[in-house]
Order: sequence, then C-alpha cells, then structure tokens
Amino acid sequence: MRTAFAAGMALAVLASCRTVQTRQEFTPVSDADFGRLGPDQLGPVQPARADAAAAHDAVARAKLRLQEAKREQGYAEADRTAAEADLQRAATEAKGANSAGDTAWKARAQALADTAGLRRQAADAHLAFAKKLAEARQADVDAAEAHADAAQARLEQAKLQALARAGIPAAGKYDARRFDAHLAKAVAAEREAQARAGEAGRAAVAAEDGWRALQRQWEARSQGRGGTG
Repeated sequence: MRTAFAAGMALAVLASCRTVQTRQEFTPVSDADFGRLGPDQLGPVQPARADAAAAHDAVARAKLRLQEAKREQGYAEADRTAAEADLQRAATEAKGANSAGDTAWKARAQALADTAGLRRQAADAHLAFAKKLAEARQADVDAAEAHADAAQARLEQAKLQALARAGIPAAGKYDARRFDAHLAKAVAAEREAQARAGEAGRAAVAAEDGWRALQRQWEARSQGRGGTG
C-alpha cells in the first residue's frame, strides 16, 4: 500500500510539474506593462517594431506568390490535355496509314506520333515543375512566417529591455532568460525554414530547366527543324 501510495504521489508531483512548466511557457510583455513606458523610453522598441511589421508584409507577399505559383499547375494541365489530343490524332493517322498500306503516309503518321510523344513528355515535365514550384513557394511562405516569428520575438525582447532600462518595476515580473530562449528557438526555426526553402527552390529550378529543354525540343520538331534543344 505504501509503495502504491508513493508511486501515486510521484505521478501526481510529475503531473503538477508538467502543468507548472506548461504555465511557465513564454509569455510576452503585457500591453498594460508596456503602456507604462513614455514615448522617450521606447529605446530599441521602435526599430524592432518596424522590423516585425516588415516581416509580416513579407509573409503577405510570399502568400501572393504561392497563389500565383498554383496557377502554373493549371497551365501545365492544359499542356497535357493538348498533348493527349495530339497523341490521339497521331493514333488515328497511323490507323489510316496502316489500313491504306501507304508507306509515305505511315512515315508522316510516325513523325506525328514522335512529335506528339515529345509534347507529352514536355507537358509531363511542365506539370512536375508546377508542383515543385508550388512546393518551393509554400516553403518560402513557411520561411517568411518563421522570420516574422523571430522578428516578433526580438520585439518582445526589446519591450522587456525598454522596461528594464526605464527602471519600471513591472520588468521584474518577467524572466529575461525566458525571452532569450524564446528568441533563440525562433531564430533556430527560421534557419531551418530558410534551409528548406533553399532546397525547395533549387529543386524547382532544376525541374524548370528540364521542362524548358523538352519544350524547346518539341517546338523545334513541330516546326520541322528537328534538333535536340
């Protein structure tokens, strides 16, 4: 019984500690405390506030680019539909040429099929690029949001610093180390998000290069120039 009771108490204490830890998670400077500062006591707050505002504007721009990138998939799907139509026409031509036993017709039908097949490859590559582009733009949004979080963390730190410099007693309610840790965590998350965005961006560029190379080959063949782009 004593062992069971002790175990129960230990679990209760652990749960209590976790609750306290959760409650002690980062809490920004309250508006009421920040309002104790006079206009001439803001110190580092103003530039930090401007940086945070700029970061939030960057998030909005990144989201707009994401929406624009998603439209590329519609263009790519239209390319694929056109390529499928070309393949169907080529199949019809081949059927007619085979039925007629016309050698020249067969050659033209084969050339048409080859061109249609190349267009389908280009369309598939276009669709693959569109998907990579959307992924890259989403990664840019994530990176912009992470940057905004870091900028906001710097702003909160600046508010606490301003309170402390002004000698306002309310500053004593806050643990500066918790603000430092919050900022460090935000900066680390920003670095990771930027790394992912860079990787996604490079993948999108590679996919675009592959698509455009096939597109040039198809255009050259469809215009009767041949070539490999």
